[in-house]
Amino acid sequence: MGKYLKNYINGVYAFKLLLCIFSIILLGISIAFNTKALLGTDAIAVFFNGVSNFFNLNLGLATNIINCILAVIVILIDRKYINVGTVIYALALGPSINFGINLYEAMDVTNDYIPRFLVSILAVVLAIIGLGIFISVNIGVDPWSALAIISSKKLNKSFGFMKVSIDVVALIVGFLLGGKVREMTLISAFVGGPCIQKVSEFVDNMFSKMLKFSHNKI
Repeated sequence: MGKYLKNYINGVYAFKLLLCIFSIILLGISIAFNTKALLGTDAIAVFFNGVSNFFNLNLGLATNIINCILAVIVILIDRKYINVGTVIYALALGPSINFGINLYEAMDVTNDYIPRFLVSILAVVLAIIGLGIFISVNIGVDPWSALAIISSKKLNKSFGFMKVSIDVVALIVGFLLGGKVREMTLISAFVGGPCIQKVSEFVDNMFSKMLKFSHNKI
């Protein structure tokens, strides 16, 4: 019984790792699609794009550099918030964005507004699914969220306040550096939270059923 339980737990964890990687790929494709469609991105992606434009860097490379710098800062301040999911996010998001850019170009989307708008809507859906899964697998937070958690504790402010503050700062700095702020930025801000929560609850329920099945087998 003990061996079965151990193998099952290891299997669930491996499944979580795969889901984590899958979620980052979806998020990377989402950022790439919104970037190429030129209709705006979410606040953090605006920052990625701004840094990429200002320093004339490949978007994926700029994203990896920023996330790795943030991860190092988090490690120096309070390393307990760094987990395998944080590392996957920091290292895999950049290549996923580059993959998404290649995919967008292969799709040969026209420059007309409607096709670009539809691709951007798809990108928002992919981001919602990706972030919902990433949160649910619960094997580490992204460097941005970790920074918000640490800041909230250091400054005695709520996590929500610090997360919004960091997003606003990232948005403003990214915009000043050349990042695009348009309709998709607003759509992401208004619909993202509730929809991400729904996806997260769905995945949480899936894992609960898996664990329940394990106990019944034992």
